[in-house]
Amino acid sequence: MLARTNRVQNAAEVPLFITADYEWGVGTPSTSFTELPGAMAYGAAGDPMYAELGGAVTAMEARAMGVNVLFAPTADVNNNPRNPIINTRSYGEDPQRVGELAGAFVRGAQAHGAFATLKHFPGHGSAPGDTHDRLLDITDCHTERELELFCERLSRRDASASLALMTAHLLHRSIDPDRPASLSPSWTGMIRDRFAFDGVIVTDALDMGAVAKRYTPIEAVLGATRAGADLLL
Repeated sequence: MLARTNRVQNAAEVPLFITADYEWGVGTPSTSFTELPGAMAYGAAGDPMYAELGGAVTAMEARAMGVNVLFAPTADVNNNPRNPIINTRSYGEDPQRVGELAGAFVRGAQAHGAFATLKHFPGHGSAPGDTHDRLLDITDCHTERELELFCERLSRRDASASLALMTAHLLHRSIDPDRPASLSPSWTGMIRDRFAFDGVIVTDALDMGAVAKRYTPIEAVLGATRAGADLLL
C-alpha cells in the first residue's frame, strides 16, 4: 500500500489527504501492525493515557502506510442499547467521559503526524438503527445537552482540537425537517456559527443506504456541497 500512496502523492500537484477509518488501529491478524482494542475497551480501562497511546500508535502506523487522515475517533455516546452500529465503537455512555477519551485519542494521533476526525455529528449513539441501511430520525431520542456536549468537544482551541468533523445521515426535525445533517445547510451553519468550528467538515459515506435510497448520486453530491461540506466521502 505504501508504494501506491507514495506514487499518487508524487503525482499530485498539491499534497493529498489519504484517509482510512482505522478506529481499531492499522493492525489485523494478517499484518505485522499492532492490533488495538475497540473504543469501549479504553472506556473500561478508564485512563485517558491509554486512549492517547492508541491514537499515537494508530497515527505512526497509518503514516507508515501513507495514510495521513484518520476517520477516527468515534465521539458518539453509547446511550441507546438498541443501536446496532455504534456500541463497542463508543468510549461509553457518559458524554463527558467520551469527550475526554476522544480528545486524548486526538492528541495522540495529531502529535504523531496524522490528522483526526471526530464522528458522527450530531451523535449516532442515540439512533434507533444503522444509517448504512436507512435514514434515521433522532428527533425524539437526541437531547439538546448531548448535542451541546458533542459540539463542545469540537470547538475547543487547545492541542486536542481535531482537524475534521464527520457529519452523519441523521434527521433532526427541529433543526432541518427535510434533510439529514450531512446534506443540511442548517446543520453546517450551526457547526460554523454557533460552535465556531473552523476545521474540515466531511460527510459520512454518500453511498450508504440513508442517502442512496433517497437521493441520486448527483443529488447527494450537490446537496452535500451546497450544505457547505469541504470533503465528500
